Amino acid sequence: MSLGSIFASPSYRHFRAARRATCLQKIAVDKGARGSHLSLARRRGLMATQQAPNARAFLRRLHPWIGKAVHARWTVRRSFYQSEVDALLMALDAEPGRMPPELSLRLQGLLGRLYREWFPRTWRRNPTYAEVVGDFRWWLGVAERWSEPPAKPGRRRRATYEPRADQPKRLLRLLGLPHECTAGEFMASWRRFLKAHHPDLNPDQTPDERRHFAEAVALWRR
Repeated sequence: MSLGSIFASPSYRHFRAARRATCLQKIAVDKGARGSHLSLARRRGLMATQQAPNARAFLRRLHPWIGKAVHARWTVRRSFYQSEVDALLMALDAEPGRMPPELSLRLQGLLGRLYREWFPRTWRRNPTYAEVVGDFRWWLGVAERWSEPPAKPGRRRRATYEPRADQPKRLLRLLGLPHECTAGEFMASWRRFLKAHHPDLNPDQTPDERRHFAEAVALWRR
């Protein structure tokens, strides 16, 4: 049996996928240490995408932007990537927990190929899978913020300045108004006072009530 037939056999592909998944689980990372293969945040993102619900949410977030992203040249039609994402989403719907190795490799292959289409060649030379996922999440965050409609500024009411009532303090006390009342407040209270105490509108007034009304009119500054 030739080497090509061995590498092409299903048993070898299954062994390679299982070995790759096992190696990803055993990556030892020192927090913030120089020379570490992956940072702690990227390692957490890598482990999160190996869970089917997290990968499903990530693909649903990425799917609409495949048709919106503007690039100078696509080597493969966008419909290919859209159909592949749809197929992965259907497969992930049946997985409640951790993804099987073959499905994880399929997702990694799709994101790696789409990464080369999406980002410039000078962005990263040989990115790891965690860097691919991190760059996509960064790009989606920027694109989602930029696509939000601008907030409509609320109409500001013009501050209207009303002058204070230029009336004697004794008249304001008769009307039950504070000394700092405005001219509008005084006129509203003064009209109510005239309607309630005018002799023509109240013919049954007593002499004291008429004298009280006459005193108020005498104090009023027109």
